[in-house]
Amino acid sequence: MDRCLWLLPFLAAASCGGPAPGSQDTIQDAVELPDRTGGLDVPADRSMPTDARELGEAGGEEPRIPACRPPVPRVLEGEPDGTFDLGPYLMHTTSDSAVVMWRTLEPADGAVAWRHGSGPETTVEHAGSATVHEVLLAELPPDTDITYRVTSGGVVSGEHVFRTAPGPEASSRFIAWGDNQHGFETFAASQPGFLADGPHFLVGVGDHVQEGKVPEQWKDQLFDPARALFHQVPFFAAIGNHEDNAGDWYALNSHPFPAGDPDHETFYSYSWGNAFFLVIDVLKLPCPFGEVDTPQSAWIREAATSPEAQAATWRIAYGHYPAISESWGDGDCSYEGTPCLRDWVLPFLAEQGFHLYMAGHTHAYERGEVAGMLHVIVGGGGGGLDAWCVDFPEVDVVHTEHHHARVDLGCETLRLEGVDLDGKVFDWVEIGPGTPVEILDQGPADWLPPPTLNSDR
Repeated sequence: MDRCLWLLPFLAAASCGGPAPGSQDTIQDAVELPDRTGGLDVPADRSMPTDARELGEAGGEEPRIPACRPPVPRVLEGEPDGTFDLGPYLMHTTSDSAVVMWRTLEPADGAVAWRHGSGPETTVEHAGSATVHEVLLAELPPDTDITYRVTSGGVVSGEHVFRTAPGPEASSRFIAWGDNQHGFETFAASQPGFLADGPHFLVGVGDHVQEGKVPEQWKDQLFDPARALFHQVPFFAAIGNHEDNAGDWYALNSHPFPAGDPDHETFYSYSWGNAFFLVIDVLKLPCPFGEVDTPQSAWIREAATSPEAQAATWRIAYGHYPAISESWGDGDCSYEGTPCLRDWVLPFLAEQGFHLYMAGHTHAYERGEVAGMLHVIVGGGGGGLDAWCVDFPEVDVVHTEHHHARVDLGCETLRLEGVDLDGKVFDWVEIGPGTPVEILDQGPADWLPPPTLNSDR
């Protein structure tokens, strides 16, 4: 697919027909998870504590609840549930709602039964019958473990646990990756590390399948390898060029978008605790033409300046293409990033106080600063690795190894770590909430591994 799609002025996204079920029924084996909590005291109920108190001074002061606590990783199970063809898996989740999805091989009814703690069970059904099932759970308590199970056609899944988003001042942890595509064996090997990191939600920067219009790849390359993780943690993805604007993207994902505008599902925003996220579809031109906005550039302006964005401690954007890249796979350095992002999107977001932009497309880890924002490529999810080939002053670190990013959205610092398949942190950076970005601490910035070559683009 042409990697310069951003040049096409008003690229229309064709929302194709419904999905076809996958052809394979492979079930991921249970995994034994290493301890990656960093010595933190994780409660036995597998959740972030909700009743922590800071004690007052001696003399009878009332205990007080701190406004923000450091992020505490969740304790996640490694057992996948193969009851249904796909899922159950979690999509758009807020402090009081969550979307539960799954796929059956034949049309069937569908219901989700949920509870929290020892409370009563509530059952929510979807209308009619379907193969791709989507149920919205509403009126949930915030920052709370929810136990749920799915029923379709008389078949009942196992019980799983997710956690609703916390309030607007709370810290959290997420992991981010991209470009796992046909490297599903590497992606599957990364899952023990993903689970052990205990994320509260997941960020995907695109190219999660190799050929989006081949239905079985969604099962084989994404949903099966991450089956256990997706039972428990919501996934917020950006579309990549390999998704090919396929109908399965729209059918199998559920992201916030205005009613009657499903194409908007590839660019959307959401909040989680003390952070605001802007998800950009870089394959649809976001740049204005002089003073004339495109639909997505107008949306970027509105979302980035919204009260929700401006009230957040951390403001983060992500999309599939990077603004700048020092690596590429064909050895000719023909791709150096996306001019539209460098020239308009990131400078505009920096003006609005955004801190971080994350991308994939390049199959490597790169970290630097663009337009006063931290700029990080996390494209090492499984696809063949790219080679370093050019040097830009904006890029400080290049690491050509399979990896993911672990990000702690703290009370006063944001810490991003590059983590390899063995759990080794090969790079880290800490920033403060001010803008332009202020780097408080950082890991090795002078090590470049031997280049490798790939032609997966």
